[in-house]
Amino acid sequence: MTDNSLTDLLRPRERRALLSQIEGLATGYLDGIEGGSPASHVAFEAALLASRLGALGGRWASDRAHRLLEIGCRALTAGNPLRRTWLGGIFGVSWIARGIAPGGVGMDLAAVADGCLAEDLASEEARPGTVPDWIGRALYAIHRHEESPSSPGPAALATRAVRICAARASGAAVPPRWVGPDGRAYLGHARGAAASLSLLARARHAGLGGGEAIEEAAGWVAGVVAQAASPLKGETGDGIPASVAPDGRLEAAPFSGWCHGGPGVAWGLAQAAVALGDVALLDLARRVACRAAARGTELPAAAAADPTLCCGSAGRALMYGRLWQLTGDATLRGAARAALHHAAGDLPEWLPRNDEGLALPSTLQRGFPGLALAVSEFLGLPGSWAPLFRLDPFPA
Repeated sequence: MTDNSLTDLLRPRERRALLSQIEGLATGYLDGIEGGSPASHVAFEAALLASRLGALGGRWASDRAHRLLEIGCRALTAGNPLRRTWLGGIFGVSWIARGIAPGGVGMDLAAVADGCLAEDLASEEARPGTVPDWIGRALYAIHRHEESPSSPGPAALATRAVRICAARASGAAVPPRWVGPDGRAYLGHARGAAASLSLLARARHAGLGGGEAIEEAAGWVAGVVAQAASPLKGETGDGIPASVAPDGRLEAAPFSGWCHGGPGVAWGLAQAAVALGDVALLDLARRVACRAAARGTELPAAAAADPTLCCGSAGRALMYGRLWQLTGDATLRGAARAALHHAAGDLPEWLPRNDEGLALPSTLQRGFPGLALAVSEFLGLPGSWAPLFRLDPFPA
């Protein structure tokens, strides 16, 4: 790990301009959420953005984040239950609410989420779910364990959830156990091996095991990356496959981001490398990221223009930046800075529109809140949101 800081990627003048831009845009966005009737998860995610900006004081030193939490809770009690998922679901919003208001916000979201998790773990066979479903459950359980490390309840839930994820990610069997319903074995964070690597690395740091499964999953990813040394047929992506088809063909990624493509795969490999202390695996992560950065000009037009956290430049900026912090690679520094400027330049265009203009999603993955939160990471503001996307800094 180097001494590099994400704030080093911007000059002081650039940081001041970017901060002013985010403040102005976020004010209008949050006013609209408060004055409307948002879905519960949208209100919770808006509260996360308000809380992040609360570190600035002044007009942000208010109870806006708490008001938004209350709006989210009212939407929940009005008969709009959340899915049993991490992003946009009960597990994620419970984590958001506890981080902003540890004393509660009118309803015990932790109790609701804990109950859902216990039910899901007790009926694993009846709730097979997808890879993201189980990774989300396990990530929530790990956070609960870290909050109360001496409590046997969260520890037991976390151990069980991690064991299930490790079983689904381990084994060099073909196909791997993170194959999706369509028969494809995915590599990225949206539904594939990189997500498993991130989760298992977090579990290992929390003392919950998972080392053997990390090694096997990382070995499978490394093998796929090695096969992709030559350009894929019809490839227009960043050179790192999105998936392996049922017949063994490597399929090009439609994006170069967190969800699919080189940056997300490199990030998962780097997390695994740090957890295992594996220098060779870390170098592979660096090379995958550099390859993706070099191929960025070959992305399809829509993918190249996408600034979002999930698929676009906001996510790339943060992953390249974190990898630069870890490796000191100058190519990744340049890639992070370029992606950051692209994402920041598109911030105004990604505010939700009402009756006029293009309607855009108000979500962390594909909308203004996630884009603003990702860009704000380069301003050095305190507060945490990145664990929602497994993009938090490496443990010391």
